Amino acid sequence: MQDTTNITVIGAGNGGIAAAADLTMRGFRVTLYERPQAESQLEDIRQLGGIHLESLPSSGLQSGFAKFDNITTDIEEALHEAELIFVVVAAFLQEEI
Repeated sequence: MQDTTNITVIGAGNGGIAAAADLTMRGFRVTLYERPQAESQLEDIRQLGGIHLESLPSSGLQSGFAKFDNITTDIEEALHEAELIFVVVAAFLQEEI
């Protein structure tokens, strides 16, 4: 059996959350990272442990609850076991990251 790839998604805006949920639904281990200054964006996701993903039937994508393996504002923790890193942030934030 092949090991599951560990993926870190940097950015918990709409795009980052959607990407993290889709990757989780596809069977990857996903860590979602957001900057400490924007930690409030993670409150609901942390409380639930993930998000409910609803896809259009015509998209061929899965719908359901996407439970993230880790949700953090600590960049070292987020990158610790990452094999792939998706940076899903606005262009003006990329230099900071």
